[in-house]
Amino acid sequence: MSKVAIGAGAAYEYTVRNLGGPVSEVDNVISVGTTATQILAPNADRVGAIAVNLGGGSVYAAMSGTPSSSRGIFLAASGGSMVLLVPFDFTLVARSWFAVSDVNGPYNVYVLEYFRYKTGGA
Repeated sequence: MSKVAIGAGAAYEYTVRNLGGPVSEVDNVISVGTTATQILAPNADRVGAIAVNLGGGSVYAAMSGTPSSSRGIFLAASGGSMVLLVPFDFTLVARSWFAVSDVNGPYNVYVLEYFRYKTGGA
C-alpha cells in the first residue's frame, strides 16, 4: 500500500474548490478469489475509486457480499476496470464493495482510492 503526498498547482486548486478541501490517495493490490473479497471498505469521505483487474480471468464487483457473473460489474481480464466518482455515482462511492473471480482465480485487483479530508480538524 502506498500513500501519495498532496501537491500544489491547478489540479490541487480545482480539487479544493470543488470538493471543499484537498484529497489524499491510497492504492493497494488485493487478491480476489472465488469467495467474495472486500475491495473497498465503507468510507463517507471517499470521493473516488478505481479498481483494475490485473489478472488473466474475469472478476465481478458488487456492493453486496455476493457478486457473481450474473450479479455485478464485469471487470474483464488484463485491464477491465470500474471507476466510481462522486459527481456521477453519488453515494455509491462511499459504500462497501466486494469482488469475486471466475473459477480460475485468484487474480490481483489494483484499487486506487482518494479521500477528501479537512485540514485543522478531524
